[in-house]
Amino acid sequence: FPSHDTGVGILPDLTGRENAEVICSLIYPDISQQERNLIIKDALDFSELGEFLDVPFLKYSKGMQTRLSLSLVSAKGCDLLILDEVYDGADVFFQEKVSARVMRMIENSGAVLFVSHSIEQIEKTCNRLIILNKAKLVFDGEVSDGVKHYMSLTRN
Repeated sequence: FPSHDTGVGILPDLTGRENAEVICSLIYPDISQQERNLIIKDALDFSELGEFLDVPFLKYSKGMQTRLSLSLVSAKGCDLLILDEVYDGADVFFQEKVSARVMRMIENSGAVLFVSHSIEQIEKTCNRLIILNKAKLVFDGEVSDGVKHYMSLTRN
């Protein structure tokens, strides 16, 4: 199945717009070019990068890179969605904007695995919490109980 890794497919010498086309082709190989073009347009508009879309990706700040990548991977739901520290690198304003979009994407996807150390993000996003500690399952259950369990682990 397609990888939604935000770093996969990035070619630093290409512009943001060109990278969007490459990434979209990698992420969504089984859709028509017309549908791919709609996803790209939506993602580029959502990213709010404007004139910087035609600047080489290697000139982007970490925040701009994150905006482009998150805009693309959050454009369409999928059967299995794995989100690992999804908001890392995004500025606070874009985090708020993309958070609502990611929640819609989660609702339109099948199974979702959300990996995060952010208690706030976990509480907003998850309906079940699994905690791994030193590669062992130490909790599987309700989010509120899991947060308490996690907090007790971090204090030890």
